[in-house]
Amino acid sequence: MNEMIKMKQKQRIEYLNKIYDMADGSTAKSLNGAEIGEQIGLVNGDEALIRDIAHYLEGEGLINVDRVIGGFPGWVRLTHYGIKEIEDALENPDKPTQHFMPINILNVGQMIGSNVQQGTTNSNQNLNISTDAIVGIRELISELSNSMDKLALAEDDLNELKAECSTMQAQINLPSQKNQY
Repeated sequence: MNEMIKMKQKQRIEYLNKIYDMADGSTAKSLNGAEIGEQIGLVNGDEALIRDIAHYLEGEGLINVDRVIGGFPGWVRLTHYGIKEIEDALENPDKPTQHFMPINILNVGQMIGSNVQQGTTNSNQNLNISTDAIVGIRELISELSNSMDKLALAEDDLNELKAECSTMQAQINLPSQKNQY
Protein backbone atom coordinates (compact mmCIF):
# COMPACT_ATOMS: atom_id res chain seq x y z
CA MET A 1 0.00 0.00 0.00
CA ASN A 2 1.20 3.50 -0.79
CA GLU A 3 2.92 5.18 2.21
CA MET A 4 0.86 8.36 1.77
CA ILE A 5 -2.38 6.35 1.97
CA LYS A 6 -1.13 4.52 5.07
CA MET A 7 -0.35 7.85 6.72
CA LYS A 8 -3.82 9.24 5.92
CA GLN A 9 -5.50 6.12 7.30
CA LYS A 10 -3.34 6.29 10.42
CA GLN A 11 -4.32 9.91 11.02
CA ARG A 12 -8.00 9.18 10.41
CA ILE A 13 -8.09 6.26 12.86
CA GLU A 14 -6.14 8.29 15.44
CA TYR A 15 -8.60 11.18 15.10
CA LEU A 16 -11.61 8.87 15.39
CA ASN A 17 -10.07 7.01 18.31
CA LYS A 18 -9.31 10.26 20.13
CA ILE A 19 -12.94 11.36 19.70
CA TYR A 20 -14.03 7.98 21.08
CA ASP A 21 -11.68 8.32 24.07
CA MET A 22 -12.59 11.91 24.88
CA ALA A 23 -16.33 11.28 24.46
CA ASP A 24 -16.15 8.11 26.55
CA GLY A 25 -17.68 6.20 23.63
CA SER A 26 -20.80 8.37 23.64
CA THR A 27 -22.67 9.77 20.64
CA ALA A 28 -24.05 12.57 22.81
CA LYS A 29 -20.80 14.43 23.50
CA SER A 30 -19.64 17.15 21.09
CA LEU A 31 -15.92 17.92 21.06
CA ASN A 32 -13.80 20.72 19.63
CA GLY A 33 -12.45 19.53 16.26
CA ALA A 34 -9.21 21.51 16.55
CA GLU A 35 -8.57 20.16 20.07
CA ILE A 36 -8.94 16.61 18.76
CA GLY A 37 -6.35 17.45 16.12
CA GLU A 38 -3.97 18.82 18.77
CA GLN A 39 -4.44 15.69 20.87
CA ILE A 40 -3.07 13.55 18.01
CA GLY A 41 -0.19 15.89 17.25
CA LEU A 42 -1.72 18.15 14.60
CA VAL A 43 -1.11 21.83 15.33
CA ASN A 44 -1.62 25.28 13.84
CA GLY A 45 -0.92 25.04 10.15
CA ASP A 46 -2.54 21.61 9.93
CA GLU A 47 -6.06 23.03 9.57
CA ALA A 48 -6.48 21.71 6.02
CA LEU A 49 -5.43 18.24 7.15
CA ILE A 50 -7.82 18.31 10.12
CA ARG A 51 -10.60 19.49 7.78
CA ASP A 52 -9.83 16.62 5.35
CA ILE A 53 -9.77 14.01 8.12
CA ALA A 54 -13.09 15.19 9.56
CA HIS A 55 -14.65 15.42 6.08
CA TYR A 56 -13.61 11.83 5.31
CA LEU A 57 -14.88 10.46 8.63
CA GLU A 58 -18.16 12.32 8.19
CA GLY A 59 -18.51 11.03 4.64
CA GLU A 60 -18.12 7.48 5.93
CA GLY A 61 -20.83 8.10 8.54
CA LEU A 62 -18.43 7.71 11.47
CA ILE A 63 -18.77 11.24 12.90
CA ASN A 64 -21.07 14.24 12.65
CA VAL A 65 -19.44 17.62 12.09
CA ASP A 66 -20.69 21.12 12.91
CA ARG A 67 -18.56 23.41 10.75
CA VAL A 68 -17.40 26.94 11.29
CA ILE A 69 -16.17 29.48 8.73
CA GLY A 70 -14.17 27.86 5.95
CA GLY A 71 -15.65 24.42 6.59
CA PHE A 72 -13.39 23.75 9.57
CA PRO A 73 -14.78 21.13 11.99
CA GLY A 74 -15.78 23.31 14.93
CA TRP A 75 -17.51 20.49 16.77
CA VAL A 76 -17.34 16.76 16.12
CA ARG A 77 -19.48 13.97 17.52
CA LEU A 78 -19.32 10.19 17.15
CA THR A 79 -22.07 8.33 15.34
CA HIS A 80 -23.26 4.86 16.21
CA TYR A 81 -21.20 3.56 13.26
CA GLY A 82 -18.13 5.40 14.51
CA ILE A 83 -18.39 3.67 17.87
CA LYS A 84 -18.80 0.29 16.18
CA GLU A 85 -15.78 0.98 13.93
CA ILE A 86 -13.46 1.91 16.82
CA GLU A 87 -14.63 -0.89 19.08
CA ASP A 88 -14.20 -3.40 16.25
CA ALA A 89 -10.68 -2.07 15.58
CA LEU A 90 -9.74 -2.24 19.27
CA GLU A 91 -11.21 -5.71 19.79
CA ASN A 92 -9.49 -7.08 16.67
CA PRO A 93 -6.30 -5.02 16.22
CA ASP A 94 -4.76 -7.48 13.76
CA LYS A 95 -7.75 -7.40 11.39
CA PRO A 96 -8.84 -4.58 9.12
CA THR A 97 -12.19 -2.91 9.72
CA GLN A 98 -14.56 -1.75 7.00
CA HIS A 99 -12.71 1.59 6.82
CA PHE A 100 -9.20 1.04 8.21
CA MET A 101 -6.16 -1.18 8.01
CA PRO A 102 -5.27 -3.26 11.07
CA ILE A 103 -3.99 -1.23 13.99
CA ASN A 104 -1.12 -2.27 16.18
CA ILE A 105 -0.48 -0.29 19.30
CA LEU A 106 2.96 -0.48 20.82
CA ASN A 107 3.61 1.44 24.03
CA VAL A 108 7.24 1.61 25.08
CA GLY A 109 8.27 3.45 28.21
CA GLN A 110 12.01 3.20 27.66
CA MET A 111 13.92 0.99 25.27
CA ILE A 112 17.68 0.75 24.90
CA GLY A 113 19.50 -1.50 22.46
CA SER A 114 16.37 -3.29 21.28
CA ASN A 115 14.94 -3.99 17.85
CA VAL A 116 11.23 -3.77 17.14
CA GLN A 117 9.39 -4.68 13.97
CA GLN A 118 5.71 -4.22 13.52
CA GLY A 119 3.46 -4.94 10.57
CA THR A 120 6.20 -6.42 8.38
CA THR A 121 6.41 -9.43 6.07
CA ASN A 122 9.44 -11.68 5.50
CA SER A 123 11.63 -9.40 7.61
CA ASN A 124 14.88 -10.07 9.43
CA GLN A 125 16.65 -8.34 12.28
CA ASN A 126 20.23 -8.38 13.46
CA LEU A 127 21.30 -7.25 16.90
CA ASN A 128 24.95 -6.96 17.82
CA ILE A 129 25.71 -7.38 21.50
CA SER A 130 29.08 -6.21 22.80
CA THR A 131 31.43 -8.55 24.64
CA ASP A 132 30.90 -6.48 27.80
CA ALA A 133 27.15 -7.05 27.58
CA ILE A 134 27.64 -10.80 27.14
CA VAL A 135 29.85 -10.88 30.26
CA GLY A 136 27.13 -9.01 32.14
CA ILE A 137 24.46 -11.42 30.90
CA ARG A 138 26.57 -14.40 32.01
CA GLU A 139 26.97 -12.82 35.45
CA LEU A 140 23.23 -12.22 35.70
CA ILE A 141 22.45 -15.83 34.77
CA SER A 142 24.99 -17.08 37.31
CA GLU A 143 23.66 -14.88 40.13
CA LEU A 144 20.09 -15.85 39.33
CA SER A 145 20.94 -19.56 39.19
CA ASN A 146 22.81 -19.39 42.52
CA SER A 147 20.04 -17.50 44.34
CA MET A 148 16.84 -19.01 42.96
CA ASP A 149 16.49 -21.53 45.82
CA LYS A 150 16.36 -18.55 48.21
CA LEU A 151 13.41 -17.06 46.38
CA ALA A 152 9.95 -17.67 47.81
CA LEU A 153 8.51 -19.17 44.63
CA ALA A 154 5.88 -21.82 44.13
CA GLU A 155 7.33 -25.10 42.84
CA ASP A 156 5.94 -24.60 39.32
CA ASP A 157 7.36 -21.07 39.16
CA LEU A 158 10.73 -22.26 40.46
CA ASN A 159 10.86 -25.04 37.85
CA GLU A 160 9.98 -22.56 35.12
CA LEU A 161 12.71 -20.17 36.31
CA LYS A 162 15.26 -23.01 36.33
CA ALA A 163 14.27 -23.98 32.79
CA GLU A 164 14.55 -20.36 31.61
CA CYS A 165 18.00 -20.02 33.19
CA SER A 166 19.12 -23.25 31.52
CA THR A 167 17.85 -21.97 28.18
CA MET A 168 19.62 -18.63 28.60
CA GLN A 169 22.83 -20.40 29.64
CA ALA A 170 22.69 -22.65 26.58
CA GLN A 171 22.06 -19.71 24.25
CA ILE A 172 24.78 -17.50 25.68
CA ASN A 173 27.30 -20.36 25.31
CA LEU A 174 26.60 -20.85 21.60
CA PRO A 175 29.41 -19.83 19.23
CA SER A 176 28.95 -16.17 18.26
CA GLN A 177 27.97 -16.90 14.65
CA LYS A 178 25.03 -18.96 15.93
CA ASN A 179 23.80 -16.34 18.39
CA GLN A 180 21.40 -14.98 15.81
CA TYR A 181 17.75 -15.03 16.79
